[in-house]
Amino acid sequence: MTDGLNIWKLILEVAVAVLTICGIILGWFRKLVEFVRARFTRRPKGLIDIPKKSLVLIAGQKEYSCSWQEGEIEGNAAMLMHGTIVATNISEYSVRAVSLKVGAKIRHPMICTKDQESNMFGQFMIPSRSMSEISFNFWISPPTKRKGQSFKTKVCIIDQFGNEHWLKNLEFKSL
Repeated sequence: MTDGLNIWKLILEVAVAVLTICGIILGWFRKLVEFVRARFTRRPKGLIDIPKKSLVLIAGQKEYSCSWQEGEIEGNAAMLMHGTIVATNISEYSVRAVSLKVGAKIRHPMICTKDQESNMFGQFMIPSRSMSEISFNFWISPPTKRKGQSFKTKVCIIDQFGNEHWLKNLEFKSL
């Protein structure tokens, strides 16, 4: 009877030792995974979970949805660039396009979003899971193209969350 009891006692001791070792290893492993995740994932900066991507952009479908024309800014020759693109809000929050970046050095950028209930453009929000047009203008001085030549560049729309949404090889046709 004592031998059977000793065997069960030994099995119990081995099981406790194995579970303790596994707990230590898995506990440290879990802490390592949490440390790596904390370093490489975006954390919310406020009361909402900030989306990593909120807009999907496509170039306008009309022939001259992106165009440029000769102009003058502060007495110097310049190119006035104009573009209209379509934005789809894929986040659960309303999104506002607040800024514009371009692959070239630009001056006086302006960006507007089409209102959902009218044909007006301004600083309107794009409601969650809906589409809208974004219109933008900017100047490039000195001009880099001659009248009749197309101008290709990348354009970035920045939303209120700080997300950058790029359209590459956007072609601006000369008017």
